[in-house]
Amino acid sequence: GIAIQVDYILRPDSPVLEAQITLINEVEDKQEFTIAGEILFGDRTELTRYAESDVEAGGFSFAIGIPFLTAATPNREGAYAFSIADANIGAAHISGVDAVFDFEQVLSDPLELSGVGDSESISFLFSAGRTDGHSAAAPLAVFADRFQDQHQFRLEPFTATIVDASSSQPVSGAHVRLQVEDTIGWFDIDTYVSGPDGTIAPDRMVFDNQEFNYRLVAGTDAGGDADPVGLKAGQPSATIKVPTGGTLQLDVKDGDGVTLPYKLSLYQDDERTHKIFLGGKDSVAIPAGTYDISLTRGFEYTTYQGTITIKSGETTNLSATLERVVDTTGFLSIDTHVHSDPSPDSRVSLAERIRNSAAEGLEIPVATDHEHIVGLQAGIDETGLHDWVGTIPGEEVTAVLPEHLTMFPSPPLDEPRGGIVVWYQLGLPELWTAMHERTNDGVNILNHPSILETMKWDIIAGAPGIDNYEDLQMTKSEKPWSWDFEGIEYMNGTRVPFLEPGDDPSSSRFNNWMSFLNHGHHIIGVGCSDAHGTEDLGSPRSYYRSPTDKPGEMTEADAVKAFKDGNVVVSAGAFARISAINNVAVELGETITDTDGVIDLKLDVSAIPEIDVRRIRVYSNCDEIMKFATQSTDTVTKYNGTISVPVTAMATGQDAHIVIAGFGDNPMPRGLHSFNAKNVPRFTTNPIFIDVDGNGNYDAPGGKTCEYTLD
Repeated sequence: GIAIQVDYILRPDSPVLEAQITLINEVEDKQEFTIAGEILFGDRTELTRYAESDVEAGGFSFAIGIPFLTAATPNREGAYAFSIADANIGAAHISGVDAVFDFEQVLSDPLELSGVGDSESISFLFSAGRTDGHSAAAPLAVFADRFQDQHQFRLEPFTATIVDASSSQPVSGAHVRLQVEDTIGWFDIDTYVSGPDGTIAPDRMVFDNQEFNYRLVAGTDAGGDADPVGLKAGQPSATIKVPTGGTLQLDVKDGDGVTLPYKLSLYQDDERTHKIFLGGKDSVAIPAGTYDISLTRGFEYTTYQGTITIKSGETTNLSATLERVVDTTGFLSIDTHVHSDPSPDSRVSLAERIRNSAAEGLEIPVATDHEHIVGLQAGIDETGLHDWVGTIPGEEVTAVLPEHLTMFPSPPLDEPRGGIVVWYQLGLPELWTAMHERTNDGVNILNHPSILETMKWDIIAGAPGIDNYEDLQMTKSEKPWSWDFEGIEYMNGTRVPFLEPGDDPSSSRFNNWMSFLNHGHHIIGVGCSDAHGTEDLGSPRSYYRSPTDKPGEMTEADAVKAFKDGNVVVSAGAFARISAINNVAVELGETITDTDGVIDLKLDVSAIPEIDVRRIRVYSNCDEIMKFATQSTDTVTKYNGTISVPVTAMATGQDAHIVIAGFGDNPMPRGLHSFNAKNVPRFTTNPIFIDVDGNGNYDAPGGKTCEYTLD
């Protein structure tokens, strides 16, 4: 009952495009609407947004009183600016993107169409600049009379020169922010990047109806920020001296003298100031000062911790050895949920994601971008890190309902957006089918998974606990649930996966996963980061059984087989092997016949010395049946021995599945993603199945509550 008309208006010699959106009522009934824009400025642009205030409404945080938004590249390659005419502009971060709208429509004054033919319009203003943020924002001054009174601005002639404090030479590429002071503090309103002659020009914006104080803040990556320079009304120019930085020269190798990819982290006052992914012998420009320094390479290499002093104009040399001490032979590390800039909510380029992976010691990042199948192979080719990183293309199928899902492998096709699964109006059974068709019977994984809490998952029945499914489905599926998937994100990030006091019973990812197994569905537990930035990639991750230890030689088929076999270990810092039962070699996911009520299980647990594993818990059919201390907390080998596991379910003659998890107390070493390890496991094995009655099969015990302890 609504027609939408869009008129694109581009005035002569103007870089500002006006998109006038008109809603036309086609029915007799009165209708009300709010119009919003979804802002996707670009993969590598940096957003600048001044807002007068923030309000909470409807579960969202809204920034309101925004004159315009600007996004610019850091190196003068171009910029964009966006505004809404005649509006109190608000913005909210929703599902990974910025939604921008007239806040008055949201709060109290929606567009109202009274009857047939009635119409209302709203205009979006979009401007493109050739260089920095100011080049895109300044042209909006032509439309200043269509801004709210307090946001009407004019351009005042102005130039500033950025020079090096030591040499007084012009500095090209310095980042300059024009700031205004309101009742809360100083905020960026516009941005510049100095040109080859060190200048920014030709003007700056002034808000006529606001008694703002103005200042410029300038700096470089190498030298840091200069002291702010205040600006007076009518001031035509300024000179800003930026600090001179120093150079950190690094040489990082492993114990065999092989140059390594690694992560450099610098800290001052316990705050990380720099995080850089490097390749071995590197020269890095750093502002002068004293820093705590960390060099890390994920979960399998020792770390370097120290203190350095960088002096202006001087070079500081540092050599370090990061030894690979955790033996993961026969397994490759994988993160099955990774985003990069093909996703609208990630600004990490393909090349940066691969450098990120290599530096974190993550061997296989799976590209799971939202509705865009591109893959990360181009990033490997660009960086030349073939020996350190392999990859598998996949997709996150971002169904609003019933749930986000990931799949792999799905090679890019010569189709729109790489040949994605179109999830609109599909329920869970139809989605699983479409995903398996797209991956040629690959791996489907249930994400997060909030749908189980929404469905009030009943661990006793092994089924959704609600009666009416219509609110959960985009279509009226005859079956709201399907078991046509291989894995569940038992650990998506480092939240506690167990049921804690006061939690909704259906919110525990461990309990829900166990209920799948108790009802005979061999769904594997997966650890993944769901990384959109670079901070937490591979924390947690999974290790899967692989015939090769070289990431560049991995095959998608081997990964798929390991996941379908259940031969996967979840890791948030430690690695574990169950290598034998009753002196017979065993793999995760296998079924072992044993009828005497006790199994002798060979367990090896290892982690770098800086990561503690203090307690190990053994679960049978989701009940904790053993808890014991490790043999060491500060060496590589945390536990190595045979444990006699009394599978309590055997007393009733039921078959059992065995899962083992390890826990620590301490934060992760500086430089690695840290979390509270008391109830977040350092590792979790996937199950081994025990045939107790001797019939040669694993017969699922059925639904039950889970009994375990927490620290």
